[in-house]
Amino acid sequence: MQKLDDKDKKWMLEENAVAILFPYLRALIITFTSNVNVPPLILLTTYVKNLAKKTNEI
Repeated sequence: MQKLDDKDKKWMLEENAVAILFPYLRALIITFTSNVNVPPLILLTTYVKNLAKKTNEI
């Protein structure tokens, strides 16, 4: 098994972790808002890699 350098670790944390967790967070928000008797807040699906690029440009 090869060790990860800092660049690879940063990439995994910034892009992969968010991309993996976003669908679960999205489902949680939709479920929570619909269960508290308010109209559900529906987050659109997004391509996380593009979102990360836009964030870094700001």
